[in-house]
Amino acid sequence: MCACIDGYTSDVWKFLKNDYLTVKVWKIISDFYKMIGQPIPNIRELLDRLDDKTWKLYEDGMTATLNQADTDISTNMLKRYKPKTDAEMSAFVAAIRPGFASLVNTFLDREPYSTGVSEIDDILLPSYHFMLYQESIMAFLVWCGMKEDHTYDIIKKISKKKFTPEAKEELRQELIAGYKKNLGTEDGFDEVWQVVDDAARYSFNAAHAVSVAYDSIYGAEAKEHYPLEYFTTVLNEYQSDNEKTSRIIAELDYFGIQIENIKFGKLKSEYTFDRNTNTIYKSISSIKYCNETIANELYELGRNSSYENFIDVIKDIKEKTSVNSRQLQILTILNFFSDYGSNKKLLQIIDMFEKYYDRKQIKKADIDNLGIDLAVFDGCFDNETPKMYKELHMDKYIQRISQQLEDKPLSIKEQIKYEQEYLEYITYSNPKAPKGMYYVVEAKFYKDKTKPYLVLYNLRTGDTLKTKITSGKNFVERPFQTGNVINVTEFREKNKMKMVNGSWVKTPEMEKIVVGWDVY
Repeated sequence: MCACIDGYTSDVWKFLKNDYLTVKVWKIISDFYKMIGQPIPNIRELLDRLDDKTWKLYEDGMTATLNQADTDISTNMLKRYKPKTDAEMSAFVAAIRPGFASLVNTFLDREPYSTGVSEIDDILLPSYHFMLYQESIMAFLVWCGMKEDHTYDIIKKISKKKFTPEAKEELRQELIAGYKKNLGTEDGFDEVWQVVDDAARYSFNAAHAVSVAYDSIYGAEAKEHYPLEYFTTVLNEYQSDNEKTSRIIAELDYFGIQIENIKFGKLKSEYTFDRNTNTIYKSISSIKYCNETIANELYELGRNSSYENFIDVIKDIKEKTSVNSRQLQILTILNFFSDYGSNKKLLQIIDMFEKYYDRKQIKKADIDNLGIDLAVFDGCFDNETPKMYKELHMDKYIQRISQQLEDKPLSIKEQIKYEQEYLEYITYSNPKAPKGMYYVVEAKFYKDKTKPYLVLYNLRTGDTLKTKITSGKNFVERPFQTGNVINVTEFREKNKMKMVNGSWVKTPEMEKIVVGWDVY
């Protein structure tokens, strides 16, 4: 038998709802503990393992893949709040619900807070005087004289908008009566009622909040104590999510972890790590348009063969693997075959291979159109007629031409453009680049089209910086856009601003502002 029943009715009649959810965070934790060969600890065991370094991950913004912390907004909130206990993490989870928005800054900055009524503050002491949890609201309703077993239904009705205006007003009057009985006055009730109304729409119950908080803490503890294994686990989990992968890789430097570029004969279909060098090796499967099949084929081909030149590599790839032309070009651009030369040269060799290799004969009339150098071509055929060259050895011709090519890489702009397209993050760096040279990953404008918000990638260190320009006059004189390379000649630090009670005020947190630059 099947029935169409809404959630509230199901709660009232005590029907059990079966929700089947895929919880990726727990797949990560499970895979991580399998990797390190240990059982998943219980809560008490987990708490015994926590240390100051674990909590500092939240303070320092190292929150990629951590539950309830894996967005720019939540990361910045955690950097302000700096949780130090499981109780505080649980409170944070509850505080970032939409219904708490009016008080969230007070909470994050740990400012003293009061409902204005000491008696209500007392019953809300476990939640820092805030109505953070459904239980906080229930405690207030009980204090106003409502029977405890009725309070949960009230919260559900408010959250699911099941009250008619008349019924809601009746509830309000009932609570006013209890409030006045306890305090002898109605003063302050409207403010408290508004908080109840807002919080009930979105609030978590305490059990839910603390459970979700532990999801996050399990990940933080694993990341801090076993970073190589943790990052390898999550990189494999998010191979198809390039945006997530970019966030993960951005944190590796914090842990002193190197990430090794893809390389022919050394990589499998999954990310792997080397503890001796504190290095994680990339996976071909994570690259756009590539897959596990070609990763395994190339690994077997590379580790079981030794090649004298790149032409022989291309030949075997074409004959012994399912790698197509686009995949071959992408891997070459990303320096997969760097042992055989720079990527610009290797791309030229691939073009020649595609153009010439399969030809068995060539008309003499087509030599110029094909761009064949006759001086080099001599000796690359066994038979010649008045109109044709036959029994060709085009591999020999390609090899001769390739020796004449300059061994140069793609330009910086080209390399970064392709890395962003195929990896969706940047790996390029050059220790010889000027200290202030940056690639403009993003230049975003809002109301003022002369004051961009910037994401800059340092070409020397590989670090990413979020910053902005506040002088519209300077930008008009030296404009640039996403994809340009600039040399920043001067930064200035200033206090970040935040909105407090409708006004912008300075905060102790500092940010870098771009003041001087040259455009390349």
